Amino acid sequence: MEFKRIDDVNDVDFADAWEVYEYSFPADEKRSLNAQMQAFKEKIYGFYAAKKDNKVIGLIAVWDLGDYYFVDHFATKKELRGQGLGAGMMKEFIAQHPKKYVLEVEPPSAGEMEKRRIGFYERLGYKFNRYDYTQPPMEPGKETVKLFLMTYPDEMTEEEFNNVREKLHKIVYKQKEVIK
Repeated sequence: MEFKRIDDVNDVDFADAWEVYEYSFPADEKRSLNAQMQAFKEKIYGFYAAKKDNKVIGLIAVWDLGDYYFVDHFATKKELRGQGLGAGMMKEFIAQHPKKYVLEVEPPSAGEMEKRRIGFYERLGYKFNRYDYTQPPMEPGKETVKLFLMTYPDEMTEEEFNNVREKLHKIVYKQKEVIK
């Protein structure tokens, strides 16, 4: 499996990866195309098309926050889901980019799909952290979202959580203040 970093919308694989992005995430948990073009300018941001047999099968977008990679977005093509490709993508990405990881998930109380998603990440070695977390708006006009953080390979201490939350809010979401 290959992870091709995409740095602009004119890349030959961008349209396929962006299509996966568009249908995989709720409106308040994804960027507009304009905001995505701004994210491309950040050196610590990587938007990768996951490719197998020279075809885009999914995407992973990460921010390098120093101690952690923040998995901003991760998805496989709809028609390829349920075949183990997502698990393979995440395992391979971690193998190629060894570091601690953090990602946001919806509360397990939100529904069956959210519980299944948490279980998916737990099977990959991620740990569910029970600290209250709010995702700031992705951009003006979007809403905050109550989420939780999962981390790989270990749970976070409260101090680590507070440090990671501050980095996420200030670096990724461009907030002047941390939302608690």
